[in-house]
Amino acid sequence: MKKIISVSIIMAISIIGISQSHNEIKAKTKQYIDSSYSELIKKYEVAGASIAIVDKGKIVYSQGYGFSDIENNVKATDNSIYRIGSSTKTFTALSIMKLQEEGKLSVENPINDYIPELSMIDRFEVENTLKIKDILTHTSGLPGDIINGSISDVPPSTDWTISQLNQQTFAAPNGYQLAYSNVGYELLGEVISRLSAKTYSEYIKAEFFNPLGMNSSFIKGGGTPVGYYDGEPFIEPQIREQSAGLIHSNAVDMGNFILMLLNNGSLNGNSIISSSSLAEMEKNQIKDVMFNFDAQWGYGLYKKSINIQAKTDTLSAEIIGHGGDTWAFHAD
Repeated sequence: MKKIISVSIIMAISIIGISQSHNEIKAKTKQYIDSSYSELIKKYEVAGASIAIVDKGKIVYSQGYGFSDIENNVKATDNSIYRIGSSTKTFTALSIMKLQEEGKLSVENPINDYIPELSMIDRFEVENTLKIKDILTHTSGLPGDIINGSISDVPPSTDWTISQLNQQTFAAPNGYQLAYSNVGYELLGEVISRLSAKTYSEYIKAEFFNPLGMNSSFIKGGGTPVGYYDGEPFIEPQIREQSAGLIHSNAVDMGNFILMLLNNGSLNGNSIISSSSLAEMEKNQIKDVMFNFDAQWGYGLYKKSINIQAKTDTLSAEIIGHGGDTWAFHAD
């Protein structure tokens, strides 16, 4: 079965105008894609959207639709910046795997080896060891969020989050149930920072943005793009869980990221991650989890089988990736 990975980064409300910088597809294909997206964002009242399509080792098409800023008549392009939300988690998982390759951690180890002050209340009789791999696969038993302070103009530190978790009980035994956890990925970001002696933002820039040529991408400090919520312009506040959902990027930069994943962890001579580590990330790690709800999760990536209808033929394909949603922004 062929693996298909694509990326589209979307915003929210109205349409007109098209802009692009990559176009190596047939005119008929371009017309079909552009008309389809233009119809969709008009139907769903989306302000603007940007896409990048990669094939055979390069970006073959990138495009912007609608507006990135309606009030100032700024059209969306393939370089328009969006928050990619939880697609950030794939970068976090890759970081954990890189640190494992360097011998600085093991995904089989308890997170307390790296955050010893974390001491949540355990109400289960079974042995409950909070392993890195269980956090990566959302089977840790951690709560989904610590809502207080999660979204704020001045969010509290992860040290504060840990103090709050230490007043919580586990929601389930580790490795027992699939339950999505943003706060788990915040803890992974803290592990990355402690073991690399860099902030999470500094680490991601050095290990991913710079070598992949993702020159427009950032976590903090680059300005928050205009989003739209209920039809009104909306500047989102900061997110405490940076490593769970605060990367800002554009379609072209994310196209380079996808190319690296498709090329077994390398791009333009820069080796980001080994093919074996990437294979572990893509592998379904939760097939033996009792309550996995028939989902397939690797490390920071999920898998899903789909059928694509093309005229009279149906193609079976496997999607591997991660979506992302904030109030105003949506990515895949």
